[in-house]
Amino acid sequence: MTEEKKKLLSYIDEKAPVIISTSDQIWDYAELSLREFKSGELFAKVLREEGFSVEKPFDNIETAFRASYGSGKPVIGILGEYEVAVPGHFPSMAPEIPFRCINEDYFKMIDPTQPIELTLRGSIQYTDPTTHGTGEVGMRVVMSGRPKTFAIGTVKQREGMDSKITPELTRIIVE
Repeated sequence: MTEEKKKLLSYIDEKAPVIISTSDQIWDYAELSLREFKSGELFAKVLREEGFSVEKPFDNIETAFRASYGSGKPVIGILGEYEVAVPGHFPSMAPEIPFRCINEDYFKMIDPTQPIELTLRGSIQYTDPTTHGTGEVGMRVVMSGRPKTFAIGTVKQREGMDSKITPELTRIIVE
């Protein structure tokens, strides 16, 4: 790895708390398109704190802004857009996943530094309306997110622990 890349990765690690906190706050706001008032204000505030000059509103759009840093060449422009991640304007989905005992998978899923990806496989039985015969079609559901809450449960000899994890899902794919 080059020294420049090491330096850049180190800088990203240094800024991780600001990046994660800002991302989490914007996710919690879950504002509709062109009504991102809280999100826009937060972005502008964070950018000012990081040394950017911020012009807000921008281009006659109340929720838009332009941020600049430094002077001279090169001039680099970045256009960003953010929307609610789940159709139907839900800020997130958080299913509860029970565990009868704590195992390696449980500890992997509660690690806040790691994303969660669950793959569920099954089949759907169907009936052909013309022949009245049945068949099956394979199905796969992939859910991704991050740990939100967890509970270790109770520990009793020869009994289930009632452990559970609640991930905050940010992506669901059904195939």
